[in-house]
This record gives sequence, C-alpha cells and structure tokens, in this order.
Amino acid sequence: MNNMKKFLCMLVVCAMTLSFMCFSASAETEFEVTATVNYDTSVVTVEITTPARYVQKISVVMYEKEKVVASPLDFVRAFDMYTDGSGYVSKDIQLAEDDPAGYITISASGSGTKASISKDTTDIYFESQTYIEEVTLPTIESADRAEIETLLEEKADMLSIDRSDFAENTDVICDLFINIREKDYNNKCDDMGTVVNILSGIQLIRDISASDTENECKALCEEESALLTLEVDDKDYKNKTDDIYELFYANMKNTAPRTITDVKNDLFQSIAMANLNTLNATKNGATVKKYIEYFGISQEEYDKACAKYEASEINKAFAGRDFVLAEEVTAAFEDVVKTLSKKGSSGGGGGGGGGGGSSPSSSGRTETEEVSADSGLMNAGANADILPEVTTGSMFNDVAKSHWAFQAVNELHSKGVIDGVSANVFDPDSSVTREAFVKMIVMAFDMYDETALTVYTDLLGHWANIYVASAQVQGIVKGIDNHTFGVGMPITRQDAAVILNRTISKKGIALEATGEDKAFEDESLIADYAKESVSSLTKAGIISGMTDTQFQPAGNLTRAQAAKLIYGAISR
Repeated sequence: MNNMKKFLCMLVVCAMTLSFMCFSASAETEFEVTATVNYDTSVVTVEITTPARYVQKISVVMYEKEKVVASPLDFVRAFDMYTDGSGYVSKDIQLAEDDPAGYITISASGSGTKASISKDTTDIYFESQTYIEEVTLPTIESADRAEIETLLEEKADMLSIDRSDFAENTDVICDLFINIREKDYNNKCDDMGTVVNILSGIQLIRDISASDTENECKALCEEESALLTLEVDDKDYKNKTDDIYELFYANMKNTAPRTITDVKNDLFQSIAMANLNTLNATKNGATVKKYIEYFGISQEEYDKACAKYEASEINKAFAGRDFVLAEEVTAAFEDVVKTLSKKGSSGGGGGGGGGGGSSPSSSGRTETEEVSADSGLMNAGANADILPEVTTGSMFNDVAKSHWAFQAVNELHSKGVIDGVSANVFDPDSSVTREAFVKMIVMAFDMYDETALTVYTDLLGHWANIYVASAQVQGIVKGIDNHTFGVGMPITRQDAAVILNRTISKKGIALEATGEDKAFEDESLIADYAKESVSSLTKAGIISGMTDTQFQPAGNLTRAQAAKLIYGAISR
C-alpha cells in the first residue's frame, strides 16, 4: 500500500511539473511586445500581451539598436508597466527632440509567481520633428537615385513602406520617387506631407499601370481624389464616368504615366473630352472654357479668339464632334480661327468704314493696342504707360468714377484679375479672404500653373486649390501651419504686403523709393516677418496706412484695397 501511495504521489508531482513547464513554455512564446510611433507628436505607444491572468509587473528598457549598453545611463528610457489581470497593458512614452534618431530596441521582461520570467523585444524607427525638418527633408530633396534607395529602405517603417514589395520593385519605386519629386514638387519637400504624397503617387501610378479594366481605374482615381484634386460629386464628372474612364484607360495603356501630374492631366483631359463630345458647345461656353487648357489651348489664346470673333463662333468648332485625342480639339480650334480670320480679311476689316487702318475693337482700342495692354498687365516688368486710362463709366454700380479705387477695380476686372460679387456689384468694403487675394496675385502676375499641387488639407477639392498651389510652388505663400492654408480667413494688411512683396521680388521688379519713408505710430504691432515688406511697399508708394499715423497691420484688407494694391504694383 505504501508503495502505491508513493507511486501516486510521484504521478501527481510529475503532472504538476509538466503543467508548470507547459505554462512556462507558453509564457515564453505568448509574451509579446509591440510598439508604434506617432511622428507628429514623437509619442511611442508600447503594447504588451501576456498569458498571465494576474497583476504582473513588466520592466521595459529602450536603447539604441547598434549601441553597446554598458550601464543604465545608456538606456534611452527605462520604466515599469503593470497588467490589470487581463493579460494586456499599454503605455505612451514621450520621446524628446534630443533623443537619438534611428532604430531603437524595446526590450520587455515580466516575472510572476506562476512563471519564472518572460521576455520579448521589438524595434522601432524614430526621428524627432527637429531631425525630420533639419536633416531628413533636406536630404530627401537633394538625394540622387542611389541615396533615395538607401533612404527609403532605412525609413521604410516610418513611411509605411512594405519592405517585401520594396525589395521586389526597388528600381520602379525609386525611379518614380525621383521623377515625382522633380516634376511635381520641383525638388521641394517642405514637410512629411509632401513625402507621403510622393509615395501615394507612386502607388497610384503603379496600380493604374497594372489595372485591367476601366472600373479599376475609376476606383483607384476616386480613392486618391484628394491627391488628384478630383471632385467626384461634380456633375461634369459623375454624369459621364463611363465615357471618362473609357478615354482614361485607353490613354493610360497607350502612354504610362510617370508623375502625379501625368495622371491628373490625363484624367481631367478625359473629363473635358467626355463633356465636349456630349454638350452643345455653342450654348455651353462656360464648360468649354473650364476645360480648354487640357487640350493644349491656353486660356489667354482662347479668350482672345472669343473676344475677337465671339465665343459662339469659336465654339462651333467643337459642336457635334466625337473627339478622341486632345490634338484633334487643338486642330479644330486652329482651323476655326483661320477660317474666321480669312472671312474678316476678305470682308474689309469687319467694321465698315473702308480704308487700310486697323478696325477698332469693341472696347475702343485697336487690336494692336489691346494686345499691348494685355501684355503689359500680365508681365510684371512692363511700364505703366501701356496700361490704358479708364475714361468710360464704372463697370460696377458701387464703384463710381469718383471712388479712389475706380481705375484699379475697372482695369483689373477687365483683364480677368478680379470679379464682382454679382454682375454689377463689386462690394469694395468687404474683407478679402486669403485664397481670394492669392488668386488675384496669381492672375495679375501671370503665375497660373495647372500642374501645381499643394499639400494643404483645407484646399482639397476647393476652387482655390490650383491658385494657391501656383503661388506656393513659386514660394510666395505659406499656410497658417504645415498642413493648413487658412481657407475662408480674411487676409490681414501685413500678410497681403508680405505676399505682394515676395511676388514683386520673384518677378524681378525693381521698386524705387517714390513714397514717404514714414514711421507709423503702431509700427511695433507689425510682425517681424512683415516689417521689411511693409517698409519696402510704403517707400515705393504702393501701400499706405489706414490713417496718416496708423498702419493697422492686423486689420483686414478690403476688396478695394486689394485692387489698388495689386494695380499699383503691376503699374510700376
């Protein structure tokens, strides 16, 4: 009997030992540490799962991956965590600007009454905002092909790059990165949003090139609608998607895109073509004008032709046609202009009256004078004497000839730089928004760039996107932060001065000190970044104070003031 008891006891002990060994092995294999990094805030979130269903103390240390740790002083961080009995715990660790950039190993170990010890490690890649701004972004801007490959491989985790995909498609990804950086962003990477956009563009181009159907292209473009500034609810788009993507898919398979702009241009050209083929062009001139540049015809060229021969006559070139290629639209436009030109020549000048002189245009100027005036307004270095004097009545009921901004408002309106709030109302005393002022600058100084892209999130899908983007690539505007432009906010007098002064400098316009070099009583209120611009424009007589002694830098710029300011600059 005693032998039997001993045998049973041995069985129980063996069973407990095996159970404990299994638990220990389970603890070793199931104990897991993971971590993620928020690069905007430099916060590392450490998460740990453990099979232990009791309060367990877990010790965590963080250290540079390649560094030999000789003492606790070599740790980046060291801290304890406690599970709540559920087998899970997480903790946010704030890293500092002076913490090392590169790979950091996170090692966690837990001990308890039911398991000897459990360990696991993981690696994170960390860069502080200062390091990103001062080192990473400038390096990406200047990196050659080989350096880009090294950078993307090193920072794959930070940039959410699939490492296996990168290893298999290194050449394609790196070549597209270089191309998009150069062509779409002019080799400028002001923030990580630009880098993310480049990577999104790479993936979009690769996916489109690999697509097998028109519906796949549609899904891809709509998924990246923000990147492509595509308004999916616009009636010109949503009512004709089948026609649009039939054209788009054919173009993509014919010529593979190499930049985001390539995709965007092909998409909007397809939208334009689909609309042009189905609308009554002679009755829908606004839609024709909206898309005319996507056929290789400039707005200026189209507007001049319409002004000379009437838009309805020009648009007859597009009526009842079934265009496939942009070149066909361009040829049709050139043909109709030639035809109308020949009719005008054979008709003796079109204005009657005989003689060999130039027939006057509807504005009272000869064609030669009209061209000179346009050129003088749009080219910032032109002389003021070619800008025509306004002698007729006002174009707006609320801007009389006696108004101090009369000439500026009427001239800029006649050239398409500014618009009224309605057909006959300008509303001169209302404030100008930031985006509206930038549009005026872009139109007045001939800076419109249809290929420009901006990373400001509040401009995605907004009508002013292309105007702000055009100014941004020229380096004359900045947002209120790295990701926000400030859409809808009134522009201040000092910010308007800064933007205008940058534009003048960009255009190479020499300002002579013709005005009074006055010191405003509220000069101390002018922001440091605006002082030089305000002083320069004041000395040149382009801008003045709200009163003889007050500049009021934080005051809102009015529509009339904006017109006067811009007109004064282009009249140098």
